[in-house]
Amino acid sequence: MTPRKSDLGQRLSRREFLKATAGVAGGVAASSLLPASMVAAQDTVILDYWSVAWGGAAEVANSFAEAYQTAGGRSDVTVNFSQFPGDRLPERILLALLANGGPHFFNQNDVEWTKYTYTGAADPLPLDIFGVDSYEGLNQYYKPGIVELMQSASPDGQIRVMNETGTVYAFVYNATAFDDAGIPRPSPTEPMSWEEWGEAAAELSIWEGDRLVRSGYAARMEAPFWKEAFQNHFTTLVRQAGGDVLSADGKEAIFTSDEAVAGFQHYVDFFKKYKSITPGFVTNPFGDFEAGRIVSLLSFPAFYATMKNKDLPFEVGVAPWPVVAGGNRITAGSFAGWIVNPNKPDDERAETWKFLAWMLMNPNDAMGVEVGKYGTAITWPNQWHDDFIASDDNWRPFYETQQYAVPALLHPRALEVKDQVMSAISRMILEDVSVADALAGAKEKGFTY
Repeated sequence: MTPRKSDLGQRLSRREFLKATAGVAGGVAASSLLPASMVAAQDTVILDYWSVAWGGAAEVANSFAEAYQTAGGRSDVTVNFSQFPGDRLPERILLALLANGGPHFFNQNDVEWTKYTYTGAADPLPLDIFGVDSYEGLNQYYKPGIVELMQSASPDGQIRVMNETGTVYAFVYNATAFDDAGIPRPSPTEPMSWEEWGEAAAELSIWEGDRLVRSGYAARMEAPFWKEAFQNHFTTLVRQAGGDVLSADGKEAIFTSDEAVAGFQHYVDFFKKYKSITPGFVTNPFGDFEAGRIVSLLSFPAFYATMKNKDLPFEVGVAPWPVVAGGNRITAGSFAGWIVNPNKPDDERAETWKFLAWMLMNPNDAMGVEVGKYGTAITWPNQWHDDFIASDDNWRPFYETQQYAVPALLHPRALEVKDQVMSAISRMILEDVSVADALAGAKEKGFTY
């Protein structure tokens, strides 16, 4: 099957096409994840895997592949892994697929899924390989609502994305810094208001002249964190305030309502009112937090676990998402999924799905204890995830009291709205433009694709 070109694909320039299909020059060179001694000399199944670059990505991919060889009994399978900067990966993948190239499978954040599912650039999940005769049969492996989420990402209800991870977000913070400043630690169950968090962030931030040296709260606006900021910061804030960014039918951008403006204002306040963060301050969330440059940030269980497992000179705490005063208590949710390349031969696609199916059906073997060293894979949306959360006294009470918010942005136009919002946010923060005026100006320009 050859995917059809969408309007999005047709409008991408040849220059970008060449940049996207020039191999892995813009990322980390592909390399086999399995030890040479474990790779069969002949008849080896080689699967190419592309992912966004992040700390520990290669180690995690290696643990999955090695577990498949050993616990899964597939010593004939090896995986070539390449990682790319997050802000360029979607374009590289989509253009490679439209040219009938690309990897066997790749990882993408949920807000990007429809780029592939609506253009035919994603292989439908084969039920027989997963040992079920209907999508309902997949519910035994997923938390409630995840199968429906995967179906909703496609125009025809066919599952073309296999959800890999899913999690609620929380605020992870340097508890010792709060103690040293004489600020009460946030409750692990009752959310603070955004105003309360902002005042604490302002007091915890440290400036030397006109230079920020410690951020009280690291709201992020630079690549590759735009997608996370759009989905988890902007959209959640807007919904807490009673608004939204896109109508349910995807036909109208509605981010200029009074409620939406109020939600965006809370985000901008951390830059302009509380002065707890400056554009570009965050260089590496893990490293910056560990070094004490960041006191608090929005993150996920994997980040919390990583910091808790390190021998840090300060105590690590976790607190619920703050809320808009008088608004809805909505917690950000984030999902990532594997997409299989429909351009590959039938036998290679089948081998790819077998690998992914094995990991879904054998999560304990697939993850193993080694993966825990990197603080990842614990966000897998199944019972193993719940068991980890329940074992941690700090995270458990937070997790049990939160609303698990599934993203409602699985529509192609959400990506276009995202670009408009990003443009508006830049003007709000970098220029002397009000939130309402910046949003109105972005909407007047229309959809970008």
